[in-house]
Amino acid sequence: MLPKSLKNNYFRAVKRIALFLIICTFLMQASIKTIVFIDWKINQARITELYCVNKNNPMMHCNGKCYLSVQLKKIESDYEQSKAPFNPKNLKATELVLFVENFISNPLEIQRFKKQTTKGGIYKESTNQLYLSSCFHPPNRFSNSTLTT
Repeated sequence: MLPKSLKNNYFRAVKRIALFLIICTFLMQASIKTIVFIDWKINQARITELYCVNKNNPMMHCNGKCYLSVQLKKIESDYEQSKAPFNPKNLKATELVLFVENFISNPLEIQRFKKQTTKGGIYKESTNQLYLSSCFHPPNRFSNSTLTT
């Protein structure tokens, strides 16, 4: 067991790290256009050489600005799509089955319900009519062989 002061320091550090990560995430999202512009400015020569549409027209002095405008428009359209209203028809259903075990091997061993009427109304009472032999029963800790000495 850790002393209370160490637990408090640990949780305080975890809270600070989580807060720092959340703030960094928000700042990255807010400044994505600035990051794209800085990346374009650093790699302007390579972008002009590889991606510029107007590199055959040196009189236009494009220098990769066409690529920058395409990237900024893509970011803007992604932002607009994320602001779209919620539409449940666009959701895809995903089902994940982690564990399935069939305890009842015989369909006759199903629990039966019977209706009973009382003053308050109708309710269902679960009654197990048949013995379920397929249920696992662990061995007895004190079996007869260990008691005889």
